Amino acid sequence: MRARSGGIINGPDVTAAERLLPIIIVGQNVIQAANDARAEADHETLTAIHRLTIEVHSINEGQTRILQQLQANQGP
Repeated sequence: MRARSGGIINGPDVTAAERLLPIIIVGQNVIQAANDARAEADHETLTAIHRLTIEVHSINEGQTRILQQLQANQGP
């Protein structure tokens, strides 16, 4: 005999919880898989942005050197 009062769980409550637990776990696994996929896509996007930023910075440095040389060659 399981009664809810006094901290003892009633039989039908245990059965309902036992039936819901696998459904909850599956739902959590689905959500976690979606989160993992989103994190991987975000990582790939941020890595590509980082590579582009490095390339743009390198181009900018090269252009700055060229401008400095042109200014030095012009003289007063």
